[in-house]
Amino acid sequence: MLANSPIMSMDFFKLHDIWIDPKKEAVMTRWTLNLKFKLLPWKPVLRFTGTSEYGLDDDLLVNRHIDTWDSINKQTFSFEAVADLVSEMFRKDSGSADVGSMLLRRDVLGFEVRKVTDGIVAKCPYTNRGDGMDVLDRYFNGINEKARPVFRLAPLILNFPEGIRSERKSMYSYIAEKKPPRSTSEKVKVEVCRSLTVAVFTFPDPITPQNAAMFEKYLMSLIKKRGYDRLSDQVLFAQYTPVYTLPWLRKNEIWIPLANDY
Repeated sequence: MLANSPIMSMDFFKLHDIWIDPKKEAVMTRWTLNLKFKLLPWKPVLRFTGTSEYGLDDDLLVNRHIDTWDSINKQTFSFEAVADLVSEMFRKDSGSADVGSMLLRRDVLGFEVRKVTDGIVAKCPYTNRGDGMDVLDRYFNGINEKARPVFRLAPLILNFPEGIRSERKSMYSYIAEKKPPRSTSEKVKVEVCRSLTVAVFTFPDPITPQNAAMFEKYLMSLIKKRGYDRLSDQVLFAQYTPVYTLPWLRKNEIWIPLANDY
């Protein structure tokens, strides 16, 4: 009813998984639901994730239906629920075309689980972030085999495949084309980046070595509370806004790969 009313309209629904829980004697589902809120001028999209429990009687008819929302503790109408709704209405987006990803869980602990889809990227190794960004910018601005600009998607990804303390690192941006031109620079590789399930924490602070270590430790504490398994030592940082953006407008994220979709 709420999803098709003067207040809300259905924007997106995805059923991720269905399984049987023997302890609850119920069929369980995990889902993502996006609703468009019509009463505000910018019509924000409200994102919700959770599970549904369906109890069955002897005739295999549903006799119990319980929805559990990941983003709140108390599963009733409450101040917490209203605050969560309002936070989604005024959620800060990057304001640009973003890389494709599927929200799997928006957790009450303050982090998200997303599945980043396959995509083609332009990638280069770097030592100094500014120099690396200059190398990538040249490719996207037309220094490529077709001598034309290439449209890129936000965010810029800083990739530490062996952990943030390793000297081996690279950066890449997703390309919004199915057949992008090849690079004419040995430093830039155009390649496919495979899908990845990541735990995500958003922060407005600059991406410095000190902040990187602090946010990795914090996100790992949240991951452990949920009992999730980390896939590897890899850490990624997603930079949505320029380095010198004012703090209240800045958007950065830390991504830690997970072993499962959850």
